[in-house]
Amino acid sequence: MDQLSGLQVEKFSGTLEELGLDRRAYHILKRAGIHYVSNIITRGESRILNLKGMGGVTASHVFSSVAHYLDIPEEELFSSKVTQTAFSYEEKPLDSLETPVTVLDLPLSTLRTLNSIGVFTIGDLLGLVTKLGGSYDIDEFNKTEIRRIHTELNRYLSQDNRAKPKMVKDKPNVIHSSFDLGKILTVVLKDERTLQIVELRANRLLTLEEIAHKAGGVTRERIRQILEQVHERIRKNINLINNFCDYFEELAESLSTRIGSEKFSISALAEQYNSQLPSPRLSATEKELETLITIIRLLLLQDKLWSENLLQKRWKKTCFLACSADPPIKKHADVGRNFIKEQKTNKVSYKELALLILTNEKRPMHWSKIAERAYLMRRRDSFNATALYNALMSYPKLFVRVGAGTYALADWGLTQVDTYPDIIASIMKSSKKPLPFETIYHRVNQIRLVKRATLTMLLDLHPRFYKSLEKTYGLRVWLPSREKQTLRTPEWLVEEGDSYKRLEHASQRGYIVDNIIKADLE
Repeated sequence: MDQLSGLQVEKFSGTLEELGLDRRAYHILKRAGIHYVSNIITRGESRILNLKGMGGVTASHVFSSVAHYLDIPEEELFSSKVTQTAFSYEEKPLDSLETPVTVLDLPLSTLRTLNSIGVFTIGDLLGLVTKLGGSYDIDEFNKTEIRRIHTELNRYLSQDNRAKPKMVKDKPNVIHSSFDLGKILTVVLKDERTLQIVELRANRLLTLEEIAHKAGGVTRERIRQILEQVHERIRKNINLINNFCDYFEELAESLSTRIGSEKFSISALAEQYNSQLPSPRLSATEKELETLITIIRLLLLQDKLWSENLLQKRWKKTCFLACSADPPIKKHADVGRNFIKEQKTNKVSYKELALLILTNEKRPMHWSKIAERAYLMRRRDSFNATALYNALMSYPKLFVRVGAGTYALADWGLTQVDTYPDIIASIMKSSKKPLPFETIYHRVNQIRLVKRATLTMLLDLHPRFYKSLEKTYGLRVWLPSREKQTLRTPEWLVEEGDSYKRLEHASQRGYIVDNIIKADLE
């Protein structure tokens, strides 16, 4: 005979007080936000055992009390049928104001005193506080106890909208709690602008300066403040997303199998989450689930001790999945190790990145847009936008400059637009000898207007040019090798010491010096 055939689903709405638990077990469960019998079942045996302060003896006491209350064998407590029933019928009183005051995180002595003055439900307590007009004049409590009562009551009332009790069809005595992720997110993320900032930080991994630039008219410090405020709201309301994250933690392994080992996007992960929701108990759209994943990623990036412990202990698998989504968060230890392993076998040069992006786009692009796309591809351990820009300039047979900072592939047959270095080089080639600064400045301005500071920077820093002992500037390709320079070598063919150092600086900034020098031989 089926031992669970007489399972009474209405008992899943029973409170902890009905279980007759000892004080230790009662307070451990209360601190963990567990108020009903169904909460114990849906948390699962392993998670209950991992609660702070929960030992084996205490856990055994809790499990036996629940089994006795439900009138089922203890070994069947976490069976699939009981667990599914708990998920389907996790309950609250029909009227939230009729909820016992025991759901508030108050000391047992305070709860007993409230009962002694006729306060048994949230409605009773709310009526008492309203009658007092918010004052602290209750003879039975001191001011500290009154403040705590007010705090816990306000917290409960602020969270009450997240779970609206609904009557289950054909079962008028059973209440079904539906958790709406959209309403939960409005508590944490106040508006669309805040959501945009959070997504730029957690999903695109932009720096505070980059986010401030994208947002427009906002300082780096203001972006930091907004992210801190969001983090604090998450901390205060973390219990609102517990139901979703706990559920997905249980499904993490099966979700990993569905997604596979290849790169996957945040939207792909949200799609898998959405397909596994136990509707109507947990209600969310794919976009809302993307935002939930974003919140988990933000918690890790913010580097706070409380959230780190939560993510690594309670939602370890869910956190790994969220951080593995493209772009991956390498700060997560396991994700970082996987990323490094992948990069060793999948590393490309800046030239290859630029070539790949322009080939795919099939149109000229500004170098900053090419750099942004290359950064988001995550194909290098480190990324330097200047190095990519230098790669575009260093391979004239591959890339041509067709506008101000805009590049195309040479194969497309577009007309090359000369840069300042090209104009300067052409002037030097026509003179066939180094020239003083003023002469170069006058001739360049006849072709294209240039500022003195810009020209000085180009002549002093660009590896294509050198400064001689005569204080004139020439093409580096003219110089004999340093070991062949003697006292008889003309001063205009001897480079200043400071000028020679530019080669080292140029290499550090990503210039392909040999290619630049060879280009002037043609």
